[in-house]
Amino acid sequence: MAATKSLSRRDALMLGGVAAGAVAMGFVGGCASDAPSNNQGEQGGEGAAPEFVSLTEEERAAAVNNPIFMGAKHNKNGKEIVPVEMYNGGLAPEICAEYDKEFDPQLIEVVPGRAYCSVGSTNANSVMVLGDTGVIIVDTAETVGTAQMDYDQFKTVEGVADRPVVACIATHDHYFGGTSAYVGEGNPGNIPVIAHERFMEAKTGASAMNGPSMGMRATRQFGFMLPQEGPDALVGAGMGRFMSNPKDEEKKPGFIEPNTLIPESEEFTEKVIDGVRIQFWPLVSDSIGSMNIWFPDLKLAITNHVWNAFYNSYPLRGQIYRDPSDTIKAIDIALDWKPEYHCACHGLPLVGAEECEREIGAYRDSLQFMYDQTLRGMNNGLAPDDVVRSITFPDEIIYAAKTKPLYGDTEYYIRAIYSGLVGWFGNDAIELHPVSKEFESKKFIEALGGVDAALAECRQVLDDSQWAWAATLATHVLRVQADNAEAKGIKAAAFRQMGYLSMDSSSRNWYLTEAINLETGEQLPWAGSPAALAGGLASAERNYIVRILGINLNPDRARGMDKTLTFRFTDTGDAETMRVVNCVARSIRGAADAPDVELQMPFALIPAIVAGQTTFKEKIGDGSIQLKGDAATLDSILGVFDMAL
Repeated sequence: MAATKSLSRRDALMLGGVAAGAVAMGFVGGCASDAPSNNQGEQGGEGAAPEFVSLTEEERAAAVNNPIFMGAKHNKNGKEIVPVEMYNGGLAPEICAEYDKEFDPQLIEVVPGRAYCSVGSTNANSVMVLGDTGVIIVDTAETVGTAQMDYDQFKTVEGVADRPVVACIATHDHYFGGTSAYVGEGNPGNIPVIAHERFMEAKTGASAMNGPSMGMRATRQFGFMLPQEGPDALVGAGMGRFMSNPKDEEKKPGFIEPNTLIPESEEFTEKVIDGVRIQFWPLVSDSIGSMNIWFPDLKLAITNHVWNAFYNSYPLRGQIYRDPSDTIKAIDIALDWKPEYHCACHGLPLVGAEECEREIGAYRDSLQFMYDQTLRGMNNGLAPDDVVRSITFPDEIIYAAKTKPLYGDTEYYIRAIYSGLVGWFGNDAIELHPVSKEFESKKFIEALGGVDAALAECRQVLDDSQWAWAATLATHVLRVQADNAEAKGIKAAAFRQMGYLSMDSSSRNWYLTEAINLETGEQLPWAGSPAALAGGLASAERNYIVRILGINLNPDRARGMDKTLTFRFTDTGDAETMRVVNCVARSIRGAADAPDVELQMPFALIPAIVAGQTTFKEKIGDGSIQLKGDAATLDSILGVFDMAL
């Protein structure tokens, strides 16, 4: 559908800079006119660029895996994607508006009189199961505030307000930050807080080491910087309406470390809690510390494997490989239970044996289809991009009740499987030692005839709704002229239209965040604060401090150094040693016999130092840390790290 406009995008962008980008931001239908465009290059006369000809639908479809990003009328599945205005003015495909209705805050009675699911307070659900005398809570949201919203919902059930909480259970480590709302700060009653034995490892382990990077990427993925109203407004975090509920202004943490751990070595562990028989099944999902919960007498399953949208095999914020085979195995076990009720960590519950079997089975099969077809392409010698283009997901998956790709795009998942199984390398040896992106763009721009000619082409393809190609051309210009305002405006305009057309929230949020960044010139940083590393330190392994320092070691400063620093923790009675040698910081358990320097200190000071709130030198100065050894030697060791220590 061609849209009418009083000022063409080409003319608007000729105004230059941010103003041009802003004029061009109004959504224009995602398909171009069938008639050739008469737009010319700026030069005119002798040597002028040839007349610009609009792409055909076939050419648009051939240019990118999802043709709508090149202005085609239909996506790969032949469906027309039309953005509509959401409840807050945000523009997104109509399918997203339907999906959003699932997240209206509500309490759902799942098992009559016995189990209830609170939906919509945050990005994940909480479930309450009634025991003989009290209530059992499964997952506790992200903060005290959002947990209290869920708890207030639960208390509307007759008699619940007078019942004690007898246990809290974590399906995994992602949504368990509001536990103190149920058991009190510090859990004074020592109420069972139950989790997988690798829960803390998942929360503070290897994947947490890149906390600053992941935090910056998550800001884009979840749309934290998007406005609350208007076309760019946040309309979904994938598994819920938002990752951080704006009504929870305090964002108070309420994490309680689990005191009852479920062994990974057993197929399942069965417990009876307040008269309720519960089976805990340790099964990997998007976390190594995940377990599914089965209430055999209630026929109720609670899983972190069957969601309300296609399983996020790869999140744009980054994560270790999530093998779909693990998820398929877990879902097969859940199907064997023959549940009559199912609560996922995200989305509306399933009620009825027939609905459970149909929807859980379809979810399982969607993952097998993706996994099998990716392997099929790999085994036929296809490179990652070719595998992506070879797979068309059937409508039974893309438009089924629980498997719509509304959190992430299936393209990302296919690439993740390829990389997870064989690594980053495709089949073309050019990938082994490629020229730099900057060199490539410089030569590309030269071949087009210079920056002015490239920008003229940018304007024409943008006017032809070739969003993905316009953004690509503008990127080449920006690698040559990083401050080129017109290129920024064109790239922002293209990203904005791609965001409005994106079914999945992760792509939409990322595109729109980057569009705003390009327009305002206030780019979100890619380097995160060290404070992101400090959050889990208090309950992490003691050698975690050495590992955090190690990933901040500057090798140029550490050349030729071989020195040891022992941390002797006075509040815990243990010690860790760091040896800086070969341009790495080795972690050695315990105290060294004769370290170059020793620091005697409470471990409780470490998080504040890592977060940049104080330094070792300051705490030595006020007597909180005792230094054994030479201060100059300590300075030389600490000086090899990027962090201010």
